[in-house]
Amino acid sequence: MNRVTQTRIGKNGNCFNACIASILEVPLETVPEFSGEGEHWLVQLAGYLDRFGLYYVQVPKTDPIVKVMFAYGNTFSTIEGVSPNNIPHACVALNGKLVWDPDPRKVGLRTIETYGLLGARCDR
Repeated sequence: MNRVTQTRIGKNGNCFNACIASILEVPLETVPEFSGEGEHWLVQLAGYLDRFGLYYVQVPKTDPIVKVMFAYGNTFSTIEGVSPNNIPHACVALNGKLVWDPDPRKVGLRTIETYGLLGARCDR
């Protein structure tokens, strides 16, 4: 994992993009902006990750799959919740534990709500 720092902070920050760039070890500027309401941003993310042979699944922290995914070796994921500033925020986790906060202020997470798991796609 490369530690990529977000370039925008606050409500329109790009912390999630920095997390994806960190996990994939690509420059931040090569990760497109994922925007839109509801599931639209997930469709955009799926299209981007497809070129890496990956997909993304966001699960609540209480989902039983979280424990299973982190039980077998080193697994990077995104970890999302609310920052101490009451703004949605994303960081990188390793085996469920926060290991990289892309915010240059290192605000961390006040609450953890979801994990974003990357999975490998099979050849079609």
